[in-house]
Amino acid sequence: MTSFGEVVDSIGALRAELQESLVVFMTPRLAEPRREASVEFVQKARKAFKTGRLRAAIPVEVRGEVTA
Repeated sequence: MTSFGEVVDSIGALRAELQESLVVFMTPRLAEPRREASVEFVQKARKAFKTGRLRAAIPVEVRGEVTA
């Protein structure tokens, strides 16, 4: 298995254009798992709301609960 440092060194050895292409290529791949996690979170929250385990709140109320 290649270490993280080796990967970083390999990327650093690429021409700038190839490094930019790698960023363009990797950005959607990195965003997809976050998007999937967000979708799952929203689905769970909607289910909790429908079953009464979660109530509607305005941002000020939520902030008050988080900082309390």
